Amino acid sequence: MFKGFICDATNEPITPEACLACARRGALAGCDMTEPVVRGILTNQRPPDFGLTVTTLLSCPRKERLKQEVDFYLKPSEAFWTFRGQIIHAGMAAYTGKHDITEERFVMLLETDQGLVKISGQPDLVYIDQAHRRLLDYKSTNRLPAEWKSYTCPESGAVIQEGTTSVRTKWITCPHCPDERHLTKTVERKFPPRPRSHDALQLSLYRLLLAEHGIGIDQGEIIYLDMRRLMRLPVELLPLNEAQRLLEARVAQHTTPNLPPPLAAPEEIWQCDFCPVREACETRHGGPVGRAMLNLVEEEWR
Repeated sequence: MFKGFICDATNEPITPEACLACARRGALAGCDMTEPVVRGILTNQRPPDFGLTVTTLLSCPRKERLKQEVDFYLKPSEAFWTFRGQIIHAGMAAYTGKHDITEERFVMLLETDQGLVKISGQPDLVYIDQAHRRLLDYKSTNRLPAEWKSYTCPESGAVIQEGTTSVRTKWITCPHCPDERHLTKTVERKFPPRPRSHDALQLSLYRLLLAEHGIGIDQGEIIYLDMRRLMRLPVELLPLNEAQRLLEARVAQHTTPNLPPPLAAPEEIWQCDFCPVREACETRHGGPVGRAMLNLVEEEWR
């Protein structure tokens, strides 16, 4: 459970009330927080009984469970990104049309073996026009999505590797043909940026939630914002039946009676670098988590 902050100036625990008072007085040397920023960060700390949300369902189940079981503290400077996101969302909401749906929380119930589970979600913006209904989500980020690279075997047409990471070696190993390797520059294809998978899944679950309230969605779009510009990317939404299966699977992971395991998928472990309960997680695990855990596994297989 959230207990307070770790002061950016003294590196000591401090209560939310004391942090607010200090920020109002001008803050200590080494801290740049102001009272409104601290209040915004506190607003983002939901009470333990808030229930499951689309956002938490797509985050690490182990983290969400440990946040309920152990006391944790945040450094205001490391939580500032949540306040920056609030500013952007509030600004966008202030300038939307009166007939559009913005920042409204929707609720649905899912029947599970443990009983009915309440799930809520708050889509950023839903455009409702005669021609179509479009779901938009804004993402404040330090780094916009990069172009997509795909490396394809010229013999079989099978994908060797794809993603935003470039292969920087002269040769790329190919498991799909007898030649075993290809000259990298001859099999690389570049495509426009794609939405991050986690963000795209979030929109698909929002679409499912809206469908439960009789609001059909035809299109989805994510708008990424850094300090320089916007990047609008269309989202290929999951069919509703697939989104339902995803929802059920994620709810099962978050409601299991046992502590869920640490994240292991390479595309998910970035979350460990920003986890407020990482120390407790590693203590329960008996070793490192995140990238360090994957490195240990790779060394054991060598």
